[in-house]
Amino acid sequence: MPRSTNFSNDDIDIIITTEFFKNLSANNSRKIVLKLAPKKIIYDKDEIILREGEEINSFFIVAKGKIHIVRYDLYGKKHIISSGIEGDIFAESFAFSSSKKSKVDVIATKETQLIAIDYENLKLIKDNEFLFEIIRVLSDKNIFLQQKLQILSRQKMRDKVLLFLQMFRKKDSVYIEVPFNREEMSEFLCVDRSSLSRELNKMKKDGLIDFEKNIFKIVK
Repeated sequence: MPRSTNFSNDDIDIIITTEFFKNLSANNSRKIVLKLAPKKIIYDKDEIILREGEEINSFFIVAKGKIHIVRYDLYGKKHIISSGIEGDIFAESFAFSSSKKSKVDVIATKETQLIAIDYENLKLIKDNEFLFEIIRVLSDKNIFLQQKLQILSRQKMRDKVLLFLQMFRKKDSVYIEVPFNREEMSEFLCVDRSSLSRELNKMKKDGLIDFEKNIFKIVK
C-alpha cells in the first residue's frame, strides 16, 4: 500500500531541478513549489501507482527509485512506453487533459518515493515563465513519443535498434546509456527478447555497435 511521508527541504531541492523549473531562478522556483503544496508518497517494488482508466488529478515527480509506464496488448503482453528515474515527471498529460483518464499503467520497479502535485494547485500559479516551461516539457515528451512511433514503424529489427540508440544518445557523447535491461528493452521495442539478443550480437559482430550491459556505442 502507498504510504504518505513528510515533505522536506531536500524534496524541494529535487523539484526545482526538474524540467519544469530548471530554467527558473532558485528563489522563484521555491516560491512556486510552496504554492503547489506537494505531497510525498512511497510505493513498494512492483506496486501499481496508476492504472489504465483511473482518473488522474495530480502529476508526479520521482524523488527516489524508478518507474515504468506500460501498456498491455490484447494478449496480456506488457509493452514499456517509457521509464522514469529521480527528477523525472510523469502523468502531467493526463492531469492536464479534459478526460483526466490514464491511458497506461505506472509501476514502481523498486521502492520509489514520489512527489505528487495537485492540478488544482497548479491552476493557482500565474507565473508566465513557469507556464511556458510546462508547455516546453509537454512538447518534448510529444517528440519522444513520435520518435518511438518511428521506431515501431520499422520492419527490420536492426533499424529499430539503431533508431532506439539514437533516441537515447546524448549530444557530444560517444557512449549511450539506455535505461533498460534486455527484457525491458525488448518490451520497449515490442520484440522478442531472444531475437533482440541475437540481433545485438550480430550487429556487434558486423562492427556496427559495441556494448557492455546497458552501455552502447555506435561504431559506424
